[in-house]
Amino acid sequence: MDHLPRIAVADLGTNTFNLIIAEKLPQGGFSVLWEETKESRLGRKGGLQGKLSEEALQDALSLMKHYHAAANRFDVSKKIAVGTSALRQASNATIFQQKLESETDFQLSIVSGEEEARLIHQGILASGCLEIRRLVLDIGGGSCEFILAEKEQICWKKSFEIGMVRAANLNLKDADFQSGKTASLKTYFSSALKEVQAAIQEFRPKDLIGAAGSFDTLVALETSLRQQSFNSTYPQFQLNRDCLTQLRNKIILDSPEQRLQYPGIIPVRAPLLPYALTLIEETLAYFPQEAQLICTSYALREGVAKLVFENKWH
Repeated sequence: MDHLPRIAVADLGTNTFNLIIAEKLPQGGFSVLWEETKESRLGRKGGLQGKLSEEALQDALSLMKHYHAAANRFDVSKKIAVGTSALRQASNATIFQQKLESETDFQLSIVSGEEEARLIHQGILASGCLEIRRLVLDIGGGSCEFILAEKEQICWKKSFEIGMVRAANLNLKDADFQSGKTASLKTYFSSALKEVQAAIQEFRPKDLIGAAGSFDTLVALETSLRQQSFNSTYPQFQLNRDCLTQLRNKIILDSPEQRLQYPGIIPVRAPLLPYALTLIEETLAYFPQEAQLICTSYALREGVAKLVFENKWH
């Protein structure tokens, strides 16, 4: 081979399956050669009720065969898949695992919420965002992970089953974003985040880091409004709170159909963005006013790549 070692890492989430092809660098670290995000909808086909439907299993397998073919174009030496909230709660996840591993070269690990948070932390380390103490938020469809860390030191971490599909499924009577009626949703999040608030008060992180997912959409929209180009792989992007407020006002007023025109958005994320923004705002409310939102495309996938190239992956 005329290149350095390459691997494929797929993050199998509730809403999306995310793939990166990463190559080890001679000076250390790695570069992302290819990334792709596809809608999975596991959370909308039984995954959050404890069992995946046959349709969900087949859709997921078809998507992973697509990723298998994509990885083969890059001559990777290893294919790794990591299953999170929907798969760890599905009673028939082993059926999917057996089919995936027999029909592709991907080896699947279905991880706990705590392990998911640890892998996200490794990804954020690779981005360079943790040179100072910050709180990381990774918003998923099934779960949300919070990691309070400074460099290698994790001060506190926890996974909460309060993902955006779960929040949308609450069918809260007053959840009318355009008219500003979101009191019960805010109460739902604030009740779930009491431990997060306590951790912020104890360890006093400087800023909030938003990892991939909905944060990628916010960055893509902000750069578009600035008439700048958006690179889907980015280590750090500072989104100040005034910008966040402006984006919120636009996103809340736009319909899901209008949001589908946002740069880089995938259909499943369009109706869920207001829920994600509510969670972000509730979390930021625990910080001093000068705290900023630092977004990064790095998350679990990059964390796995980092560990593999450091010979620390199991």
